[in-house]
Amino acid sequence: MVDEDLGDKPIDYAKLEQLLEQGLNKDAAERYQLVVNAPFTARAEMAFLFLGIIMLLFVDEKRQALQAKAVAQTEFSDNIDQMAVMPVDAIFIPLNAKSNLLVKAFKSGEPEGTTDWSTLLHPVLDAEKARFTQASGGIAYTAVYPLHDAKGALVYSFFRRQAGDMAGQDDFMQRYTELVDKSLAA
Repeated sequence: MVDEDLGDKPIDYAKLEQLLEQGLNKDAAERYQLVVNAPFTARAEMAFLFLGIIMLLFVDEKRQALQAKAVAQTEFSDNIDQMAVMPVDAIFIPLNAKSNLLVKAFKSGEPEGTTDWSTLLHPVLDAEKARFTQASGGIAYTAVYPLHDAKGALVYSFFRRQAGDMAGQDDFMQRYTELVDKSLAA
């Protein structure tokens, strides 16, 4: 089904679902990378949403932490990787970090959003380093959408978040998260 709410830049959710289905035959790392990269095959549509980065996290049961498993391979995530004080895949957010937005979203099962990455990366990074990392990618708004069946979350980071853009961004995050949750649970 094509979403007509985005005017001349509709998102083809059927195509995204087909891409995710192609990942069923891949190993875990390739499948996770496919999840975060698939939306960027529709470059114009993602540009219309001001989407810059998607990250996939899962619970690491041994460490009792959320761990990044894949980050979209975009020029913006490359900027963050070059400027960040710590590689994304080295960040483990303890599940007992109650003030962390990732943990809040995962535990509540409800999406959370922020304009300040210090709420995402606490206690691993102090506020100054977290904000520096966010600024290096030009990110204005980030939302965390829990994966109910897959025991994880998708993190969407946008360059712009304004009242006129919210409906399209929110709809995309909700619908794509549902597709990913279904795909990863298969």
